[in-house]
Amino acid sequence: MKLYTQAGGFRSFKILIAAEYAGVAVEVPDFKVGEDNKKPEYLAKNPLGKVPTLETPEGSLFESNACARYIARLRPDKNLYGETFFESGQVDSWIDFCSHEVELPATMWVYPIMGYLPPHEVASEKAQDDMKRALTVLNNHLASRTYMVGKNVTLADLALFSALYYPMKLVLDAKFRKPYGHVERWFETIANQPEVLAVIGATQVCKKALQAPGAAAAGGKKGGAAAGGKKAGKKAKGKKGGGDQKPKEEKKKEVKPETIKDRMNKLPKSTLTLDEWKRTFSGVDRTEASQRTAFAWLMENMDWEGYTLWIQEYKYNDECKMSFMTCNGVKGFQQRTEEMRKYAFGMMHVTCEASPFKVRGAWLVRGDNMEDFKQANDEAEYYVWTKVAKGDAAALAQVDDCWSAGWTEGTTYGGEAIYDSFEFK
Repeated sequence: MKLYTQAGGFRSFKILIAAEYAGVAVEVPDFKVGEDNKKPEYLAKNPLGKVPTLETPEGSLFESNACARYIARLRPDKNLYGETFFESGQVDSWIDFCSHEVELPATMWVYPIMGYLPPHEVASEKAQDDMKRALTVLNNHLASRTYMVGKNVTLADLALFSALYYPMKLVLDAKFRKPYGHVERWFETIANQPEVLAVIGATQVCKKALQAPGAAAAGGKKGGAAAGGKKAGKKAKGKKGGGDQKPKEEKKKEVKPETIKDRMNKLPKSTLTLDEWKRTFSGVDRTEASQRTAFAWLMENMDWEGYTLWIQEYKYNDECKMSFMTCNGVKGFQQRTEEMRKYAFGMMHVTCEASPFKVRGAWLVRGDNMEDFKQANDEAEYYVWTKVAKGDAAALAQVDDCWSAGWTEGTTYGGEAIYDSFEFK
């Protein structure tokens, strides 16, 4: 069987994980949404042109829940649909609950962060309220249960886990999760099942909630005291020469924590302008030879006191067994590095000669260490960072290779074919 889906689509997770439980082989071919789903041969499989679509020996199925149910029913002995007819009904109830009460607020909240939708403050606030209601229902149900239905993992668990995967990784930080301890315990239990790990690898829950680029910062409503409304800002006037006057209390000056921008602004002025380097890199032809001329320009203008070069290697490459999950992980890593956009440049490659895939890269970073980078993106701790010395010809050549490769078909990096490349600038 073949599953046609976008890279990292959460609705496909439950299908692929169910296939792992059922011992069913499902191939996931490369598929570009926006291109491949408009082709006549795909529309013959799915007339709506949406994803995912499951191609079986008997024909094609569309709608993710239908595909997942089909996989689960292939192996009734695995009890993914429960052990009794009543449990099967319960599984269906929670799958429908997931579709209507979890998936909708989840997508409305995280899709703007992932770049699939424009930011919308009102919609985001409503999505958060709806998510709280759904999590309350789940938390109450799981207070006395390990799994959603019965004594084993069922399709109900897989559907809900898949829908909560990105919210748990991107926005549901410890403060938000605190009232839903039973849900968090259940989520960790499902995340560490061997069949789940085989599809998506290790799952790290959110430490710092992300915000969509351009979204308004959290705060008071317009016109209110928090927004500095006129009425809120007026001070009561005391009577001249009146009776006893209470001494004014001295307001303690609020000390704001130092930001990455604050620390970067304290650094000595650099002779290298990062934007000029980015323009130079982007201004040459997308060929390996042209990109190497850009690197030569950098070496001529490099400020070794103000900037550092780093070689990056993922610590857990042995877990990168699925191409779309590996690529999705790299995209997520770069999204989390947004706070360093004005102070860093990097290129990351997903390479593979044979499974598993490898994630490697090279970065130019303002300053002499990676502390601010790691503060901006806590996933940086999952990588080994090797600082490149000014006179280290071998390491500099590796950086040059990293930034020059990937622009033409068939190029390699580190002796392996490049599957996909991701630029941060």
